Amino acid sequence: KSQGSRSALWEMQDLLIAYDRYVKKLAIAPEPAADETEYVWTFWKAMFFCSTITTTIGYGHISPNTNAGRALTIVYAILGIPIFLILMADFGKLFTRLLKSLFVFFKRLYRTATCRRVRNHPQVQTPAGVRRIRDCWGYVCHGKTQEVDVEDPQGDYMVDDNFNLPISLALLILLIYIFVGCIIYTFWESWTYFEAFYFIFISMTTIGFGDYVPQHPAFMMMTTVYLVFGLALTAMCINIIQEKLSDTFRRASEKLKDTMAELMAAATIGEEEKEPNEVEEGHKVEVAGVHVTKEKEDD
Repeated sequence: KSQGSRSALWEMQDLLIAYDRYVKKLAIAPEPAADETEYVWTFWKAMFFCSTITTTIGYGHISPNTNAGRALTIVYAILGIPIFLILMADFGKLFTRLLKSLFVFFKRLYRTATCRRVRNHPQVQTPAGVRRIRDCWGYVCHGKTQEVDVEDPQGDYMVDDNFNLPISLALLILLIYIFVGCIIYTFWESWTYFEAFYFIFISMTTIGFGDYVPQHPAFMMMTTVYLVFGLALTAMCINIIQEKLSDTFRRASEKLKDTMAELMAAATIGEEEKEPNEVEEGHKVEVAGVHVTKEKEDD
């Protein structure tokens, strides 16, 4: 038994030594995982990495390991980010034009005589609750409820590149786009609906924590396309809100200037009215000597 136990101890010691050598070797040169390919930088992964640079999301799950790769990343980011920002601005204007075209089309369709006859038909009369919702929607979009003018089929909106759409309409379209993406990602990945919403929100705000990233290369490229259009919609909404706030502040400053001018004018008029020929009772008026002499000469 003693010889057998000693041999077992020697075998165990040999196994521990071999294991220690393996751990040290693995720490110096890690072995790739079983599910990874031989080349980590595949074409699709490199494509997704470049998209995370230009969109400034930067998930961090793919990053260069060499100094040459890091230097190339810096140069690529300096050139790619401005180009992407210009592209986003053009996409925002394009989406604004498309939304305005749809908005004006449905507005003109609603104001046609045929649509008016259909609306006035007894069987398709709008219920009171729906009318209230429509009036509330008009108040939110335009600041007041507007009656439909059939005589003006052209509408009030011009199809241009200016970001003067209703804020509620732009936010509604952005939320619909996000919710559709959430449904798609719940099928693509083993994520819950909230996790998909969290991933889309973190990506479209260019925060990019990297805790949730699509794993399949094809899904990565679809994610890039989805996020490019999502960032364009986000930029459009930000521009619309910025235009509305700037217009509100401009009107408020103009009203403040007019009010201050009216107050200054009223104060000036009040001072001028007090000056001319107002003699208080109980005060004597002194007459100049010249007038006294002239009165004596006349006597």
